[in-house]
Amino acid sequence: MIFTYFHLLIKGGLKAVIWTDAFQAIIMLIGFISIIIRGSVVMGGFENIWRACEEGGRIEFLKFDTDPRIRHTVWSITFGSGFLFMALYGVNQGQVQRFLSCKSVHEAKKAIFLNLIGLELLTGFALLCGTIVYAYYQYCDPLSYGVVERPDQLLPYLVLDIFQNYPGMPGLFIACVYSGSLSTVSTAITAMASVTVEDFLKPVFNWSDKTYTWISRGMIVFYGGICILFAYLASTLGQVLQAAISVLGLVGGPLLGLYTLGVLFPFVNSLGAFFGANAGLAAAIWVFIGSRNYPPSPEFLDQLSYSTENCPGFENATTLSPLATTSTVTETTSYTPPEANLYALSYQLYTVFGFCWTVVVGVLASLLTCGWRDRKTVDPRLIYPFFDHWIFKCLPESFRKCMTCGVNRRSLDEKNSADFNLEDPVMLKKGERTKL
Repeated sequence: MIFTYFHLLIKGGLKAVIWTDAFQAIIMLIGFISIIIRGSVVMGGFENIWRACEEGGRIEFLKFDTDPRIRHTVWSITFGSGFLFMALYGVNQGQVQRFLSCKSVHEAKKAIFLNLIGLELLTGFALLCGTIVYAYYQYCDPLSYGVVERPDQLLPYLVLDIFQNYPGMPGLFIACVYSGSLSTVSTAITAMASVTVEDFLKPVFNWSDKTYTWISRGMIVFYGGICILFAYLASTLGQVLQAAISVLGLVGGPLLGLYTLGVLFPFVNSLGAFFGANAGLAAAIWVFIGSRNYPPSPEFLDQLSYSTENCPGFENATTLSPLATTSTVTETTSYTPPEANLYALSYQLYTVFGFCWTVVVGVLASLLTCGWRDRKTVDPRLIYPFFDHWIFKCLPESFRKCMTCGVNRRSLDEKNSADFNLEDPVMLKKGERTKL
């Protein structure tokens, strides 16, 4: 934390964020690799770990159940994660800010692919650490035995166990955990400070650049305090990963839907966008709050058995895992509302749910308010003629022209090539990048 804030306040800006992220990524990789190596040595090889997980039913790749209420299936993870990452990497201000800092579009694409490789490595290492946790405690679950209170404490407890004779290693793991959160927090803090200064203060006040620099640094301190407050509130939502995906989905889905309305549907107007975004956000929050008050049935929560037969003085040898039920903050009541099946929706699909509501309501509201009448005045470079795609060639020409509100793809391509070349380095100099 101190390292991150020191760079943000003293060095400042996006350059500080990039340096801290690079340092934190290295620490995270070292921490994960250390756990995997030491865990494999303790368990007599990783093949023993994998065998224990297979025998315990923890390895499941091909679960094609189409019920959206089941927490983890191929479909829920594919569509849920797909929409979530489109929101995070496509329309999130923090990521877009990084794209615009690249020298060219080619460099931005290269950064995305490099990020993909790093993300896959970190995710894969995290999953391997999860298999080590299960294999090491397969006959004495620390959560049921009472030595830890939350599922998120299992991995730190494992580190204390397997590295108890290696001074400094538990501290390295704690640094690894903090790095995972700070790499995201530092980007978010910088992005929020930039938006506050550029979009809210500069259009109103004519202050000097030095004044805006100090205000930006003050905003970093302010938003840092807000993040700490929300981190405390998030601790009451149960498992950290599930809570993070849920909250990101609540906001990311409507945000992705809002941008989709603006890019793909030329007839959507400001009223349609307003009602669509608010409807998507309200619907997603409604389902999330409902899931907290009326938790889904155990059949949808992927509950698995665990063993405590080797725990000293513990009589109950085999029970159902409490991991799925620890995420609830209220007790289940006897009354079950009619919309309980909707509340049981997998948290992986919150992004898709909010996105669909935003698009549907936004399109309907725009059509009802006659949004197609003044859309021809919009700069055609801001519109992607979705219905000009070859998939829709079977539709009547009059219908496709009506849906694109007169935006002509050929004239659009000619105008883009004549007026603005994204690959031209001259157009990507400082001060021109905002045209992207």
